[in-house]
Amino acid sequence: MGIEIEKSLIEPKMVIELDDEPLIRMLSDPHMINSETCKRAKIELGEDSQLLSRNIIALRDRILEHPELRARIDDVFLSAFLRTKKHNVEKSFESVKKFYNIQRTYPVHFDFFLPSEKCYLLKKPLLVVCPQSDYLGRKVVLGFPRHINVDKFKIEDVFQYATTLLRLLMEDPQLQVVGLVLVLDLAGFTLLQQARIITPTVAWLIVNIIQECIPFRLREIHIINQAFHFSALFAMFSPFLKEKLRKKIRLHGKNYASLHAEVSPKILPPEFGGSGATLAHDFAATNRFLMSCEDKIKGLRRLTEKEIEVNS
Repeated sequence: MGIEIEKSLIEPKMVIELDDEPLIRMLSDPHMINSETCKRAKIELGEDSQLLSRNIIALRDRILEHPELRARIDDVFLSAFLRTKKHNVEKSFESVKKFYNIQRTYPVHFDFFLPSEKCYLLKKPLLVVCPQSDYLGRKVVLGFPRHINVDKFKIEDVFQYATTLLRLLMEDPQLQVVGLVLVLDLAGFTLLQQARIITPTVAWLIVNIIQECIPFRLREIHIINQAFHFSALFAMFSPFLKEKLRKKIRLHGKNYASLHAEVSPKILPPEFGGSGATLAHDFAATNRFLMSCEDKIKGLRRLTEKEIEVNS
């Protein structure tokens, strides 16, 4: 038996607007994408409206054959998996199983982050969503590992923050098709921080979240301002990287011109040599979005607690 989502969780058209462009659109209907994105879905995924509807039904039927999963079966949730796997229903079903299995194995890491409970995670940017999309319609997410302070909060808190944000992003039908770009700024991420934070388990979890578990199309990973000890850091992740993900990683160092050749400077903050809004502006917009999602996150957490209770 799948989890029927209460209407308040999937029906509101939650749109956070900034500079006439929505930061994120969380919609209940996965067909609600613009004409340009429809064309890209057809070219890249072989998707049209009929195929999407048909495969949502097929994936839902596969989930209902496995009541022990207690998985969500609403349209926009299922479409995220289908689009990530280019409408291979069986691969999408396997991905749904991995999504729930890793949450059961690491329940603390995958608990939902609530801004009202852990507002200290909003004081410094960990992940920031740039409000403007790039020329391909993709959202750019900026990451700042230097702000992970294990003396003030647990690494599990960081996982909760990151996975909650990603699970909200995956409910934007546009982003399900066009995907995300990650820019990771390693400036100030010290050797001591690296040694305390990046254990083999943490490295494995991060890679699995990206490669296997949370359904979003990660297009590129750009790493800037890496220090001399980056090779040791990369060595922690390397054994877990599949070739497909490895090919998406670009190293730029302090060469912002190299970054700008692949990520438009028009959407990057001045701190990254761009001409977009300031980092403080984008950080505030991301925080506002997370705080506006408090009720939705609570509802998703209730569903997770119900699923754990049923399977315990």
